[in-house]
Amino acid sequence: MLGTLSDELLAQLTDDGGEENEVRLGDSLTVFDDLSEAVKAAAVPSRIALFWIAGLSALGVLLPLLTIGAAAAANLPVEARMVLPAIALILPFLAIYVATAIPVLIDRKFAPKAASQSLSVYFLGDSPFTRRRLVLAPRSIFLLSGGQLIGRIPTDAVATVGVDVRQAGAVMVVALEDGVFLPLMLTGRVGGPMSARWSVKGLLGIGKFKAALLADLDRFGVPFALTDWTGRQ
Repeated sequence: MLGTLSDELLAQLTDDGGEENEVRLGDSLTVFDDLSEAVKAAAVPSRIALFWIAGLSALGVLLPLLTIGAAAAANLPVEARMVLPAIALILPFLAIYVATAIPVLIDRKFAPKAASQSLSVYFLGDSPFTRRRLVLAPRSIFLLSGGQLIGRIPTDAVATVGVDVRQAGAVMVVALEDGVFLPLMLTGRVGGPMSARWSVKGLLGIGKFKAALLADLDRFGVPFALTDWTGRQ
């Protein structure tokens, strides 16, 4: 299953317990002493993301060629042969629309429940299919994997968060008060806007992912700064 949220898990995040300023990070989360290394770790694409890019690129090339080839091989009326090239141009966009609709549906039913509990949930990782989530709460940032809590960062323990929003998503590095850096990558908000790579609206340049993310960081009191990590990769 692609979903990872549950009512029980959301309830747990609203009553986190523990010491207010205690940072808890699981073994699957890696922190770095060097900022450049943290940026590189956040921006490295996974196999899933690379497969997605290759798949969409292949659709854009193969579907028109297959359609035109089938038209040439078949004994079709002249009128049909004139229409098929136009259909061939439309098919890739239709396929991309269907493909990008899948991430939007993941865990979507939990978005209103999270909002009612003053939580904002984001897809953590360079793909919404990683089953990892980042949850912004009034006093903490929670990190989830497969429906399990793997990390908690109190807002007071965050020095700042560097945010570089790209087509692939938001490359983020959380600078903690103890001088270490935690790399993160967000690809969209659960039940909300996705980054350009994962949505048709984003591909068309009308996505609202960046605005939504920055507004949420500000609303939950997470100190952040927009930046460009390109020179550090």
